[in-house]
Amino acid sequence: MLRPALLLFATFLLVSPSTAQIVDEPLPEYKLTDVKNGEKEFAIAEGRGRILVLFFFKSTDAGSADVVAEVKKVAKMPGVHVIAISPEKPDAVEKFAKAKEFEFSYVAGADAEDFFQISSYPRAYVVDTKGVLRWRGHPGELEERVKDQIRKTPPIGADPESLKARLAKANKLMAEKQFGKAYTLASQVASVASTGGGAAGGSDATALAQKAEEGAKQRIEEARKLIEEKKIDQAIAVLADIAVRFGAKDAAREAETELAKLQSNREHKALVRKATDNVRGEMRNEEAADLIANKQYVEAVDTFKQTIERYPESKAAADAQKQIDKINADASVKTIIAKRRSEQEADRWLEIGDRFAKVELYDQAREWYDKVQKQHAGTAAADKAKKAAAKLPKTADAGKKETKPKSNGDESAKQDKKNG
Repeated sequence: MLRPALLLFATFLLVSPSTAQIVDEPLPEYKLTDVKNGEKEFAIAEGRGRILVLFFFKSTDAGSADVVAEVKKVAKMPGVHVIAISPEKPDAVEKFAKAKEFEFSYVAGADAEDFFQISSYPRAYVVDTKGVLRWRGHPGELEERVKDQIRKTPPIGADPESLKARLAKANKLMAEKQFGKAYTLASQVASVASTGGGAAGGSDATALAQKAEEGAKQRIEEARKLIEEKKIDQAIAVLADIAVRFGAKDAAREAETELAKLQSNREHKALVRKATDNVRGEMRNEEAADLIANKQYVEAVDTFKQTIERYPESKAAADAQKQIDKINADASVKTIIAKRRSEQEADRWLEIGDRFAKVELYDQAREWYDKVQKQHAGTAAADKAKKAAAKLPKTADAGKKETKPKSNGDESAKQDKKNG
């Protein structure tokens, strides 16, 4: 059985129910917290720079199960981050996620249904790189909607230069016969190029991905020979890499068939799980490396931590810890991280203040604007908060129409009319 993705529960901060899911407006602030230890949190502002996909599901809903493949497809696109959310109890959510082999974070949030105003399942939200909700609807349309958003607001890692670098690296990996890693990169480039957003190299990437699959099938034959030679560890490592990286391709199915044969042996079953976990961890580390290349150190550290949390016994987890230690040892990077976290929190607080102001709760808005200025001075959000606060009415009632008290004369006139 594959190790499940990190299970989270959701806690939400809601300013106004009427603004919870308005398309083309920032998605309201929320946080997701690790059920097991309550330490790891993810807030929407921390996903800036990437396209965020929220997948709302229920384990008892057949339609939810039917669209998981579509969600997995977009989760593999560069610069796209997926979180699956269910209102059910954690045990039910985890069981479903394990059965469907979720490779993204999933949330058990009792308040999610009301907060996000979900009346039917499955549903999906697409949030752009600035935290603005751009689309909501049935996940059956998700791939096209995400591609459309990539074209409009390219996420980090999906710009032309990054794609060119990915393709060059994929070619190098092909020459080294690392077909799984080459396929991962080539398929990412092909998926972004297919959006039609001006990304070059789509046809080259598609051709390279096909060659990588052909190479993978040759490697499967080599793995079969290794099994005959009783070199089980080596064979499993080859097959696990292909099974995980090639997804729904024929090569992956062939590799899975060979792994299934081996798992009749308890010792081999443990080796298969360990090897599979390691490949998944490697892929997570590769995402983190992309984030480092774009100087998104906060997000990179969080991604490395996910590898450690999900696949603690893997070599990939040990590699992830080394990378975290390396980042923490760099004083200049630590300064960048501290600044980034300050900016993220300031942006969140500013957004909360803006929402209070929008519904004319001016005292609450002023409190949040003041908080931004005092605790995050020097940030762009602090400057915006100062300007926004200056525009607020001086009191909570200011700006609203006053109702004049009725005079005794008015009351007397009404009484005379009634008596007359």
